[in-house]
Amino acid sequence: MKGIRSTALLVAGMLAACGGSASSTVQSPGTLQKVTLIWVAKAANMAPAWLALDGGYFKQQGLDVDMSYVNGSPSGMAALVAGGVDYLQVAGTAVVSAGANTTDSTKKPVTIVGTVNRGVFKLMVQKSITSTDQLKGKTVCITKAGTADEAALRTYLKRQSLSDRDVSILSGGSIEGCVATIEAGRAAGGIFSTPNTAVLEQKGFSVLADFAKLNIEFQQLGVAVLKAYADSHRDQVERFVKGYIQGIHRFKVDKEFAQKTMGKYLDITDKFQLDDAYNTYKDVFEKVPVASDAAVQAVIDATAAAKGTTPASYIDPRFVTKLEKDGFIKQVYGS
Repeated sequence: MKGIRSTALLVAGMLAACGGSASSTVQSPGTLQKVTLIWVAKAANMAPAWLALDGGYFKQQGLDVDMSYVNGSPSGMAALVAGGVDYLQVAGTAVVSAGANTTDSTKKPVTIVGTVNRGVFKLMVQKSITSTDQLKGKTVCITKAGTADEAALRTYLKRQSLSDRDVSILSGGSIEGCVATIEAGRAAGGIFSTPNTAVLEQKGFSVLADFAKLNIEFQQLGVAVLKAYADSHRDQVERFVKGYIQGIHRFKVDKEFAQKTMGKYLDITDKFQLDDAYNTYKDVFEKVPVASDAAVQAVIDATAAAKGTTPASYIDPRFVTKLEKDGFIKQVYGS
């Protein structure tokens, strides 16, 4: 707990130094309200926030969003709980873990947008491995304990009647760390998402399991806020969700802009990697992005501290639900 608190204070301090502390000011007419947003992984599923910002949709909704990258869901969630950031684009694993481990209602996070409700990871392995049984006694890399890739791996292993008694799980520290680990042969495989899956395929590694094709319902990505923040900033949160939904729509309908934006934030220019990233997510990002009960339940099942809780404890769908009911989403999509 001490380490988490230190991380939270460090991240909050970094944001404050950049003028990006959590917002508490009231918006004046004709001005943009400053808010802060963190994204936590160098992966293509983070694209909705990037497109919402670079496409000008947050500004269209009256928000001046200061967006920052922090490595890993646990660090990002620590910053949210500490009050160092307003919005966090993060997997459901972080929301469920943090929510299940707090008794302080003012520190309880909730998912207000369910961007991806199924596992879109791939289990990439050394070419010599052609079956799940061959993973027994071997090591598989994840980024960090408590992250979505770990929970997704455990869900997959359980489906295959395997556990961490059969397969060793190694933390690589980051996506880049896991890529280096599998390339160096220190692990038989790893859990990755695009564009890193495409990078590894280009380097001769194989896809042992494509979680999307296995139809594993899993809350892989969303936007989280503190429940208390959502209650006290309802108008602002609704406007943030509007801009975010517009970002999702832009991704789906404007491949050129989507790939240009992903290339900017992921620092890639390779056409194969960008095509793979776009094709993977254009139909996966939810049109009506509510975190589904089934997807969150899968996260609960993989989180020991959350046993006995229900998806409703971690979801606040009122903003997306209202925007759908009011016709905003239909207006954005034109149908």
